[in-house]
Amino acid sequence: MKNTFKIPVLVFSIIFLLLNSLFLFSQTVTDNTYTLSGTIKSEGDAVPFAHIYLEGSSRGTVANEFGEYSFQVPAGNHTIVSRAVGYSTYRRSITIDANRKFDINLKVSSYSIGEIVVRGSEDPAYEIMRQVIDHRDKHYKAVEGFSCHVYLKGLNRVTKAPDEIFGFNLTAFGLLDSNNTGIIYLSESESEFHFQRPDKIREVMISSKVSGDFSAFSWNMASDFLFSVYQNTIYQEALTQRVIISPLADNAFFYYDFKLKNTAFDGSQLIYDIEVIPKRANDPVVSGLIQINHELWNVRQLSVELNKNNGLNLVDTLKISQSYVPISDSVWMPMSQHFEFVFNILGIEAEGYFTGIYTDYTLNPNFERGFFTNELLKVEEGADKRDSLYWSRVRPIPLTSEEQRDYKLKDSIAEIRNTDAFKDSIDRIYNRFSPWDLLFGYRYRNSKRSTRFVIPTITSLFQFNTIEGFVVQPELNFRKSAEDGKYHQFNTSMRYGFSSNDFYAKLGYRYFYNTFNSSSFFLEGGHFPQQFNTSSPIHPVVNTAYTLFWGENYKKMYERSYLEGGWQSEIVNGLRLTLTISGEERSLLDNTTDFSFRKTENKNFTRNEIKQYRQDFKDWEPHYAAGIETNFRIRFQQKYISRPDRKIITGYRGPQWTLGQKTFTGFGNQIDDFTYTHFQSTIEHNLRLGLIGNSKYLLRGGLFQKWQGEPAPMDLMHFNGKQTIFARIDPFSYYLLDYYKFSTFDPYLEFHFLHSFDGFIANKIPLIKQTDLAFTSDIKFLFVEDLPAYYEFSFGMKNILSIFRVNYTYGHTIGSTGRHGLSLQITQGF
Repeated sequence: MKNTFKIPVLVFSIIFLLLNSLFLFSQTVTDNTYTLSGTIKSEGDAVPFAHIYLEGSSRGTVANEFGEYSFQVPAGNHTIVSRAVGYSTYRRSITIDANRKFDINLKVSSYSIGEIVVRGSEDPAYEIMRQVIDHRDKHYKAVEGFSCHVYLKGLNRVTKAPDEIFGFNLTAFGLLDSNNTGIIYLSESESEFHFQRPDKIREVMISSKVSGDFSAFSWNMASDFLFSVYQNTIYQEALTQRVIISPLADNAFFYYDFKLKNTAFDGSQLIYDIEVIPKRANDPVVSGLIQINHELWNVRQLSVELNKNNGLNLVDTLKISQSYVPISDSVWMPMSQHFEFVFNILGIEAEGYFTGIYTDYTLNPNFERGFFTNELLKVEEGADKRDSLYWSRVRPIPLTSEEQRDYKLKDSIAEIRNTDAFKDSIDRIYNRFSPWDLLFGYRYRNSKRSTRFVIPTITSLFQFNTIEGFVVQPELNFRKSAEDGKYHQFNTSMRYGFSSNDFYAKLGYRYFYNTFNSSSFFLEGGHFPQQFNTSSPIHPVVNTAYTLFWGENYKKMYERSYLEGGWQSEIVNGLRLTLTISGEERSLLDNTTDFSFRKTENKNFTRNEIKQYRQDFKDWEPHYAAGIETNFRIRFQQKYISRPDRKIITGYRGPQWTLGQKTFTGFGNQIDDFTYTHFQSTIEHNLRLGLIGNSKYLLRGGLFQKWQGEPAPMDLMHFNGKQTIFARIDPFSYYLLDYYKFSTFDPYLEFHFLHSFDGFIANKIPLIKQTDLAFTSDIKFLFVEDLPAYYEFSFGMKNILSIFRVNYTYGHTIGSTGRHGLSLQITQGF
C-alpha cells in the first residue's frame, strides 16, 4: 500500500465562503435508519477523536475535538464499541428504533506494568514486537484490493499572526478576525475509494463542501491519507526530507525501544499497549503508543507523532492516529485516521487536522480490466451542489461551534462577495502599493472585469552591461480571465540603453483555451537583444554586479528582430506537443562602454563575441533566419485529477522523455546560405533511495544534420555553465564550465546525477543535526565529439537559511589542469 499523506499547503488568499444553515446532529436519513449521537468522555473530560462503531461492521465514526460524535445506524439491536489509546474498550448493547442520544464514559486502562511479570531484564514489549514484526508482511498483504466509502474533513486555522506579511493585510480580506486568528480552510468531502496492490488507485468524489465558496471543490483526497504502518517506511515529499521508519519495520529494533505500558481485555481478546520510544532524537522515526492484539499480532490502533528533528519539512509537529476494525476473522482495516499538525512560518502560527472515516468495505473486489488508470481522482458533476440537508444526514463527525460559526459567517459573506461594491472595496485594499512590491513585484487587479496587471520586481528594471551601459527595462503583464479557466495574456517589455542609445521593445500574447488538455496558442514579436545561449546562462542581476564591481563582462548578446508563434497541447495524458514557427533578423552588437567601479588595470572586459572561448568559432555577419521547431514531452505514469471544469496534473512516477527537432535556414546578402536540423533527446527521472536520500538524473544527447553551409554562433548547441560564484537555479547546469567553451555543431552527450542525502549524514553530526541542513553530491559529465571530455564532482550543503545551497566543485577537462571552486545557489529540490 502506498504510504503517503499530504496536508494542503496554507495559501493565504481570500477564502470567502459558503453553504447555508448549520443544523446537524440528529435527523433520520431514510426509513429504518436513525442518527446516534452523543459525547465521549472520561472522568468528566472529553476524549477528542475517540472511535465508535458497530461491532461486526465498519460502520462508525470518530468524535470531534470536543468528544462529540454522530453517525447513522440501521434500526435494530446492535453492540456499540468505543475505543481510544490508553483507555479500556467500551462495549454496550443498544436498541435503535429512533434518533437517539447516547453518551459514553471511557475508563483509563486499569492494568499497569507493575502488575505484569517481567522475566529477566528485557521488557515484555520486545517479544510482543518481535511477533508483530514477524506477522507484518502477512497483515500488509492480507488483501489484494478493497473498495470503501470515505468521508474526509479538513480544517486549518491561524492561532497567531502579524498584522501584515510583505505588505499584505491578513484581516482586510476577511481572512482572519480582528485578533489575527481564525479558520482559513474548512472542507468536507465524500468519496468512493478503490485500491489494488501494489499502488493502483481510483477515487470518485461524490460530494464536496468548502467553506466560503459555493462553486469550489475540496482539495481533500483519500489517496493522500493512504497510510500503512505495516510498511517498512513512510514517505511524503511535501512533508518529510526522509523516509520515516515504521515501528513495525524489519529493522525497527535499530531505531526504537519499546515498553509495555498496559494490558487489558476486550472480551476474551488480550490487548497490549506498547510505548514506542526513539533510540535517537534525530532519526526519521515516530514516538507514541501502539495497541496490539494478542495472538493475532496485528495493530488495533495507534497514536504517534513526529517533529522537525525527525525530518519534517512543512510542519513542525505531526500527530497520527489510526483505528482498525475487523472486517473478517483475519482482516482488520482502518476505520478512522486522524492527522493533526502545528507549524510556524513567517511569524504565522497555525494548526489543523484532517480526519478520515472509512466505511462499507468490500475486500478483494473483482475489478474489471482497465478499471484503474492514471486518473487518481474524479470529481463528479454536481458534487459541490449538495445542500445543508444532505450534509446534516451524511456527516459522521459533528461540527464544532467554531466550525458552525465559520460556515455561517462565510455563507453571509458569499452572498455579497460577488457584488460590484464588495469587489471594488477588496480591490482597493489589494491594489495598495507597498515597499515590498519593489522586491516581489506590484500587482493590480480589477475583479469586476477579471483582469490583472503585474509589474515585475525592481531587480529586472535596472541593469548594466558593456553593450548598452545602464539599462532601464520596464515590463508589464496583463491577463483577462474567464470563469471557465480560459484566459488571454499579454506580456510586454521595453528596454533602453543609455550608452548605446538603443531602444527595444517586444510584445507577447497567449490564449489558453482548454483547461482539460492545457491547450494554448502563443505569438510574440519585437526588436530585442538576446544572449547567444537562449537559456540565458548569466542572470542580468549577476552580470550587472560582476561588470560594475569585478570588471568581468560575461554577458554576450546579439540583436534580434523577430516574430514567432506556435501551439501547445496535451495530445493524450502525459504526451505534450509544442510546435513553434519563427522568422528573425540577426545583427551584431558591440561594446559601447567600459565603465566599472573596478580600477582599469583590474578590469578584464572582452569583446561582445563568443569566439574568444574557442578560436574555431566562425565569424558571422548580419542575416535572416527562419525555422520550425517540434517538441514532444512524454511523462510516464502521469497522474491527474479530473474536475468538472478542468484537469489538474499532480505529478508523474516514471521518467520524463523529451524528443525535439529544430530545422533552421539562414540567408542574406552578406553570408552563404545555410540549413540545418538539430535533433535532441532528453530523459530525466527522480529516484527515491530510501534512508540514504533521493536522487535525480538527466541524460541529454543530440546531433546536427547540416544540409547546407555553416550555421551562425547562436545556432550552436550551448551548455549552461558558470563563471561566477552564483549558480543557476536549474540543477542540470555545470558549476565550473565556461559559458561557451564546449558549444558545438557536433554530436554531444551530457549527464547529470544529483543526490540529496537529506538527513542521512547531517543527523549524525553534533549541532548540524539540530538544523534542517542536508548534504548533497553531484556528478556531471559532458562529451562532445572532437573535444576532450569534461567532468565535475561536487559536494554541498543545502537548506542554508532555508533557501540556499553551497557547493564545492572539482572540474576537469581531460588533458588539462583541473580546477575547483565554490558556488552559491538557491535551493530547488536538490
